[in-house]
Amino acid sequence: MENYYKNKFCPCMRCRMNCMMGPAMLVTVGVLWLLHNLHVTRDLTFLAVILIVIGGVKLLQSSASTDGHIQPTFAYPDMPAAPPPPAPPTQAPGQVNNG
Repeated sequence: MENYYKNKFCPCMRCRMNCMMGPAMLVTVGVLWLLHNLHVTRDLTFLAVILIVIGGVKLLQSSASTDGHIQPTFAYPDMPAAPPPPAPPTQAPGQVNNG
């Protein structure tokens, strides 16, 4: 397969896993906050668990299957080509352009 580009409308597992960082972080912060309020964990545990969750989600994102991936379209085939830019105005010899 050629280069992989994320497509939020694609049904493949890798594109679906790219949307999992936010929910995973939200659940992790909520659980850690609850454990901190119950005096089960210490303050530095928070940072370690956050980094482990980020690494785990990134590992799942990179190793997920791309079967059925649909590349996003960057160009619209029905759009006409852009017109060429206008030519610069020509000046008579000896004239000075002040602006």
